[in-house]
Amino acid sequence: MFSNLGQNLACQPQMYCQINGTLFAITPLPRQPGMAWPNSGCGQEPRPDFQVSFRCEGCQKLLFEQPPPSYRPVPGPTLPLPGGCRCGPAVEWVPTNSDHVHTLSDRAVVAGYEKHNGSALWVIRAKFEGNLIPGKLVLNSKTAYFGWDGQEHSVNEFEVCCARPERIMWQESRNGNVPSNAIVAGKTLNGEPLYVG
Repeated sequence: MFSNLGQNLACQPQMYCQINGTLFAITPLPRQPGMAWPNSGCGQEPRPDFQVSFRCEGCQKLLFEQPPPSYRPVPGPTLPLPGGCRCGPAVEWVPTNSDHVHTLSDRAVVAGYEKHNGSALWVIRAKFEGNLIPGKLVLNSKTAYFGWDGQEHSVNEFEVCCARPERIMWQESRNGNVPSNAIVAGKTLNGEPLYVG
């Protein structure tokens, strides 16, 4: 009964690519021949004129196109996608708490390290009295803090700033001059933008 498992199932030409710990879904262009490898379980065999193209699911930008090979392809590692895609926001704010923060360790933005114990400091933000305030998470203790009205406050529910390293960089700023491309990390009750610094 199960000897041909998957043989009659429709193939879903969905591929995933991992770049710097972040998993991206890559969708092949529709109607491209040869989207299944031999012995894939869906009964498709690649044709000699096999060609594969991939588009970003967000903006549909062509990311990668592989010309027809002169040999029959075999399963193997995915080729890196040259150029990549920069669609969508540079950062993602992921809601979490102290108990589940470890699930974001592969994509959290590290702002620095504690001097006394070397613990990584992640960029976070939290809601407080109608404000959305940027702060830090001390990774060793899994404690999130933000400064407000001259005091440091700790919180258990917060958002972690996550980003691909190639999408962001730290920029020097002086005398209150915020770079025009700075990422807004929070906002006061009065609508004033708050940044990480």
